[in-house]
Amino acid sequence: MLIVLFMWTAIIAPFKIAFLDKPAFWWTIVDESINFVILVDILITFRIAYKDEDDKLIDDPKKIAWRYIKFWFPIDVLAVFPYHWIISSTN
Repeated sequence: MLIVLFMWTAIIAPFKIAFLDKPAFWWTIVDESINFVILVDILITFRIAYKDEDDKLIDDPKKIAWRYIKFWFPIDVLAVFPYHWIISSTN
């Protein structure tokens, strides 16, 4: 499901920025709902155990958080960053 949401964001967001001066209200509802789901996923990912190179299950919260912050966290934050707030405030 998250792949579909990321694909929606990657395809529709540039379209809206390029071609729509004032998107309809439903666009905002859909976008904010998607951002909320991705934000919840970020919070859950901080708690999901993983297996290391030796196939050992790592369930230490600090190790999980550090691994997530080093790899996927920056990408996830960029995905939910509210660019539209910055763009609309400069107009």
